Amino acid sequence: MTVERAALAAAILAALAGCALEKRPPPAGADPDPPVIVEQASPLLAGDVNLRAILAFYRKSRGMSRAELSTEREALAGREGQPLDALRLAMLLGHERSDLVRALGLLDGIARSDNPQAVALQPLARLLSDQYAERLKLETQVDRLGVNIRESEKRTEAAAARARELQEKIDALAEIERNLPGRPAPPVPTGGTTR
Repeated sequence: MTVERAALAAAILAALAGCALEKRPPPAGADPDPPVIVEQASPLLAGDVNLRAILAFYRKSRGMSRAELSTEREALAGREGQPLDALRLAMLLGHERSDLVRALGLLDGIARSDNPQAVALQPLARLLSDQYAERLKLETQVDRLGVNIRESEKRTEAAAARARELQEKIDALAEIERNLPGRPAPPVPTGGTTR
């Protein structure tokens, strides 16, 4: 009887879990939520990677000076074949705009690897890769906008200089006109006419 009760209890729990996961339709006019994809690494692989330690390393690296970042990068140089070291190096490189492309390359290598440690790091690598790619895109747009603003300022300055030059010519012509001697008055007709 206890086996039957346990089976019954398991069936009831499964039914309740199914009800709890049942998706209700969104209210009228509301956009449906995008599907959520949950990736699960095996417990053995997840045990090889201490995500809290990785996040603590990232938090620590955000407070480092340039010299400390450089020292940490040098310490990790040459160990990029190890997924965890490649991820750490990508985190360090992500602090400098000039190194974002290299960081993206390292993260891409982790995302493509079938190394068990890399597989466990892939969700975090994808997250960082998305963040770095967006930053790179935004910084490129900022650069383009800066160039456009500088070119616009140059055109505005050139137009203002041309306007000043034209105004000076107009003022000079007006001054010349004021200094011209007056025109002789036309002859006034006399009252008598000769025949």
